[in-house]
Amino acid sequence: MWLLWIILILILTLILIGYFFLLRYFFRFALDPGLKTDIGMVGKGTKYEPEVTIGYQWLHDHDKERYTTISFDGLTLHGHFFPAENAKRTILFFHGWRGGWDKDFAPFITWFHKNNCHLLLVEERAQGNSTGKYMGMGILERKDVLTWLSFYQKEKGPSLGSLPIYLMGVSMGASTVLMSAGEELPKQVKGIIADCGFSNPYEMFKNYGKRIFHIPEFPLLFHLNHLCKRKISFSLKDYSVEQAMETCELPILFIHGAADTFVLPSMTEKNYQRCHSKKSILVIDEAEHCMSFLVGKEAYTQALKQFFCENDTDFS
Repeated sequence: MWLLWIILILILTLILIGYFFLLRYFFRFALDPGLKTDIGMVGKGTKYEPEVTIGYQWLHDHDKERYTTISFDGLTLHGHFFPAENAKRTILFFHGWRGGWDKDFAPFITWFHKNNCHLLLVEERAQGNSTGKYMGMGILERKDVLTWLSFYQKEKGPSLGSLPIYLMGVSMGASTVLMSAGEELPKQVKGIIADCGFSNPYEMFKNYGKRIFHIPEFPLLFHLNHLCKRKISFSLKDYSVEQAMETCELPILFIHGAADTFVLPSMTEKNYQRCHSKKSILVIDEAEHCMSFLVGKEAYTQALKQFFCENDTDFS
């Protein structure tokens, strides 16, 4: 009998050790960009790769101004500003989870520039050249949106800083700009463009844990949230897009790919339903995560033109 007990204890010990290492890996995979992954440029390995590569190269070769600013909690944030001739508006871009300013926006950045938009592409906290150890899944980054808006308006002064401003994000960047709508934004901000954003970080990781790691919400999310509180001082339940949508007064263009299996289209639908401000939604058939512009370019650009026409009345 005692031998059986020893075997059971050993098995339980091995299970607990395995779970502990799985939890630590999931935490680092979810929030620590220092853990290297093979997530690359949007469209890589698809028929759209040559088109995206042109945009990627344009971002690196085109004349730009490099900016830094300090976040509310003391991090150094980096950004890249591309002025446009005869600009009618400014777009602030926020990239996704484990993405990059040059990877996530390569598919469509030249379209915005050709259509009279100043471009400010932000490097999110803890990613790229911006400092910080952990990502905040939009909960912390929403405050960085306010920092960049304040910085931009002070840097550019009355002439450029008074142009209509739009916030645009993809994936986690979309959730970031949507969450920022719950904050008090400058009056120059005329709208938000959210491409394939999730509704809240907790649900995102719950779904991901089930699909990828095949572990139910409890105990994985309970312990993941505990690690977030201990290491990053915030909870995955501290804030959500759904909460921001309850008080949002800005027009929002929601976009999602119908074939997205990473951030489910139902999350954008939930965000859309919770939004009480002026809103529109575009769903692109057969588009996977962050691929809507490439797959449905005509519908995507038409939706952008209409959005600008309705909200700053100076689209050309």
